[in-house]
Amino acid sequence: MKAAAVPAVFLSTTPERAIREAEQSARGWREGRPPGLLDGVPIAWKDLFYMAGKVTTAGSAVLAARQAARTDAPLVSAGARTGMVCIGETGLSEFAFSGLGLNPYFGTAINPRVDNGRRAPGGSSSGAAVAVATGIVPVAVGTDTGGSIRVPSAFNGLAGFRASVARYSREGMVGLSATLDTYRPLATSVADCVAFDVVIRGVDVVLPEDATMPGARFIVDPGLLTSLCHGAGRCEFQALHREAGRHGRHC
Repeated sequence: MKAAAVPAVFLSTTPERAIREAEQSARGWREGRPPGLLDGVPIAWKDLFYMAGKVTTAGSAVLAARQAARTDAPLVSAGARTGMVCIGETGLSEFAFSGLGLNPYFGTAINPRVDNGRRAPGGSSSGAAVAVATGIVPVAVGTDTGGSIRVPSAFNGLAGFRASVARYSREGMVGLSATLDTYRPLATSVADCVAFDVVIRGVDVVLPEDATMPGARFIVDPGLLTSLCHGAGRCEFQALHREAGRHGRHC
């Protein structure tokens, strides 16, 4: 598996499960009854989710010798029911407690956007982000308590989706905060994140469309732009002005 060739991205892989699920997917397509929009799509899970037959370490040596899980976490089971192909569990900061994605025990994944590999991958869902950024999987599931999906997504040029705390089941995983933990996908586009969300929740797929406002003009109070006259704020304003011009809109 390509996953094994990228250091510290995966803490464990599931080749037997992947082959079994891929064969089920192929059979469903041949018979004209694929179970869902993402049937056959490879997926990876942050090593906080219980997976049958695998030890969930949460990126810590303390939990490396614990017993393997007997059943999948509900979210992992939902992914399997939709036909997605699980290829393994991704690395993370120990106990998901770092925004840089560093892990001294299992190793730290290399940020693929930097040639010398000397930039942090972002965390704590570091392995999930790098797995998507390197093309191993088109979507990976991470967790976000204080930025653990958003930070690695930004560091690796991805789309990361963090929504409400109660959107998915919180059972069957190693948590960090009972009130702040959320579980979401990392992907290469917002559309892919939306597709994962609606498929996992079993709702009708309605992908967002680009907003169109032909001939729209905007009037902006100059006083609102006072803080954008210097430094980084000025650069931001200039970038927004260029983008508006590219779409034929004027302020």
